[in-house]
Amino acid sequence: MRTSSLLFLILFAHCLYAQETKLLTGDPDFASLLGYNVGIEGDYAIARAPLHGGFGSNHAGAAYIFQNVAGTWTQVKKLLPPWGGAPGDDFGYSVDICKP
Repeated sequence: MRTSSLLFLILFAHCLYAQETKLLTGDPDFASLLGYNVGIEGDYAIARAPLHGGFGSNHAGAAYIFQNVAGTWTQVKKLLPPWGGAPGDDFGYSVDICKP
């Protein structure tokens, strides 16, 4: 059974936590562990998915970049290991994002 990869983006502002949105990836995979590690900078977020591919797959990992435009967060890029990945590579082990 495959369902959407889902990440709830919770932001902290003015001493309060509030749910900003739900982030969905373009390739549903309930076993990817999307959001295992997240980096946020301004209107961009990067989320790690260490088990990308689901059960029975190579679990090489992936990272997803999301952008907030006018209050709507959408996936703009999916990053995969450039070498193709192998079981346990854990691509995107730690993620962060910053503006140049």
